[in-house]
Amino acid sequence: MTTPEATRVRTGADALVAALEAHGVEIVFGIPGQHALSLWEALRGSSIRPVVVRHEQAAAFAAVGYARTSDRVGVCITSTGPGAFNAFAGMGEADASNLRILHITTQVPSDAGERGWMHETIGQSSAFEAVTRHHLRPLTPAALAAAVDEALCAIACRPGPAMIEAMTTVLTAPAELAEVAFTRLSPPAPDPAAVGRVRELLDGAQAPLVFAGGGARLHAARVAELAEALDAPVVTSFNGKGVLPPGHALHAGSSCEEPSIRRLVATSDVCVALGTRFSEEPTCHWAVEIPRALVQVDLDPSRIGRNYPVAEGIVADVGRFCDVLLAAGVTAGARDGAAAARAALAGRQSEVAAHGFAAELELMRQLDAALPDDALVIADMTIESYWGVLYLDARRPGGYAYPMSGALGSGLPTALGAVAANPDAPVVVLAGDGGFLMGGHELATAQQNGLHFVTLLVNDNAFGVLKNYQMSAYGHSSSVDLRSPDFEQLAAGYGVGYRRIEDTSQVGDALREAFAGLDGGCRLIELQTELAAPPQSI
Repeated sequence: MTTPEATRVRTGADALVAALEAHGVEIVFGIPGQHALSLWEALRGSSIRPVVVRHEQAAAFAAVGYARTSDRVGVCITSTGPGAFNAFAGMGEADASNLRILHITTQVPSDAGERGWMHETIGQSSAFEAVTRHHLRPLTPAALAAAVDEALCAIACRPGPAMIEAMTTVLTAPAELAEVAFTRLSPPAPDPAAVGRVRELLDGAQAPLVFAGGGARLHAARVAELAEALDAPVVTSFNGKGVLPPGHALHAGSSCEEPSIRRLVATSDVCVALGTRFSEEPTCHWAVEIPRALVQVDLDPSRIGRNYPVAEGIVADVGRFCDVLLAAGVTAGARDGAAAARAALAGRQSEVAAHGFAAELELMRQLDAALPDDALVIADMTIESYWGVLYLDARRPGGYAYPMSGALGSGLPTALGAVAANPDAPVVVLAGDGGFLMGGHELATAQQNGLHFVTLLVNDNAFGVLKNYQMSAYGHSSSVDLRSPDFEQLAAGYGVGYRRIEDTSQVGDALREAFAGLDGGCRLIELQTELAAPPQSI
């Protein structure tokens, strides 16, 4: 039971928590550090569920997982200095993947004057400005409460992380009950004149293409409707996986690595890019030839035209753009879009098979067959994830969460947030032994908080991706071999179910068994094998 608002708001910390509640925040991830204790005391009487992680890095990545697999803001709380900086990598991931994250951290008293306070870190504010879209340091309890609304408004229009630094003196200062600021924002609509020009461009197109990114994730139905009206194949970025499911006739995958997919893109005459900035990996280091008649739609104007020149750049919400363009009326091109998508995927399959890699492709087949339609795959930076981001289709928007910042060790912490946001969906983490040992301790968090997921751990006793790259570049490896622990005993220590397999052909059965047992806690599958990295350099 929560305490009535009038009696609960006594300090700046209470006012801050009341503002979070008013904005619909239901869960926060963090650790109650010394300087943040007043904030955690305020949480104790609120409706917000606190999840205490084992390392602040996990707090930020859990917030990332929460935001990436839902339509809500992920929130993490840290303490000053070391606690805040432990979350830096997760904030970098939120920035790289354009995810709405609110990081609330504390700061030493306003009159500290760099005197050497416990946890004082000179430059904390300026450091985090590098990985935040909006940064606030309120000086009064009223301003602290209002900062929540300001931060969330800022990242609603420009998705990414925001940060509020709350000084200890402001958190503990007396506060009066006041009306909480709450701004209702409508997503920006496109300029009608620009939509008219896009319609004219598409009316003359013979072979249109849709390229959907992470910004299209929450508007999948409208993207599909637009693609169908245009009869346009849909290629997605890594963050856009699942915007169009693999069963759809216009689905053309998310790998531009193979010649067949590149030809599909290059031979299109108009490309409608929805919520993508065309980052390095999905475009093969920008080697993919994007049609010169490029329409780029994005909420962030700074991303439009940054990596490819545009014929028309439109600052707008993807869903509203699709609605307005469809209402204006569009016509299909002369190309059979479904046939073009099928041919590109068939060509891709043949091209990949020609490279060999039987075990790796069998792993993808096993995963695809075992994953339920509502499953969420959380990818750590590991070889199996590289294969997955190229060749494992997601059946739902956000169904394959890939760390665009390249953060090793992010997988298990990210899964905490994914399960919290999707408690009824089966979640599996793809991890290697190197990455697992950077975040595997969060199994304790998962077990304690009932946030159960499956981890498929490929154990090659090495930083396998780096070993592959070293062998390719230098003909030898160095400093990448690892002495791994006994993962069966480790799982037992965390109270986690465990199964060891030794061949990729066993993955499907092991996954199905693990999903069936998730009600009893997390599950760890250890696949003892060495995998080769995909032949393409990603």
